[in-house]
Amino acid sequence: MEGQAEKLLRQASENREIGNRNAFHDLFRTVSGAGIVRLWTEILTYLRRFRTLRLVLRVIGWLLRLLQTGTLIVLTTAIFFVILPLLGVTALTASLVALTDWRRSKKRLSAALADSHGCVFFFTAGRMTYRTAQELALRQGVTVLIVSPYWISPRRADGDPGHPYVNLRPESDGVFLIRRYFFFCARSMATHREMTVIY
Repeated sequence: MEGQAEKLLRQASENREIGNRNAFHDLFRTVSGAGIVRLWTEILTYLRRFRTLRLVLRVIGWLLRLLQTGTLIVLTTAIFFVILPLLGVTALTASLVALTDWRRSKKRLSAALADSHGCVFFFTAGRMTYRTAQELALRQGVTVLIVSPYWISPRRADGDPGHPYVNLRPESDGVFLIRRYFFFCARSMATHREMTVIY
């Protein structure tokens, strides 16, 4: 009988059923003793021995950093050599168009001021402003200049969509829509006339 009892004890200790402190320790021993976990542990131990694998992974990390740096260099190059020159050419073209239209706008404005009794500047836009400007131009014979609040938008003085303009656009008889930067030129042209500015 004793031989059979020793055999059972040896088998139990091999199965790790004896000597566990608690249920969690027993569960850990059972899982770690499974074939898949032992195989995974052996594979990891085997791979850790290879320094070349670490070196390969390090080289791959350096290559990824170089690719990221290269991407940043390409984007920066595109910004400096493509986008900025395009913006510069666009700004130069817009400035040249504004300068060529400047003379024509000054001639139109001086002709309108010659036929009027005075000049009224409006710094507000909208339907009411436009109607008031039309009434002033028709009844009192003054030139009304509505200063556009927009830098680029082609909107009319009453807020409706209109055709693009650079410095000055006639809206109706005696009513003109001007850009804010053209206001200073228009004001200097109207100094020797009766001038009113409405904000």
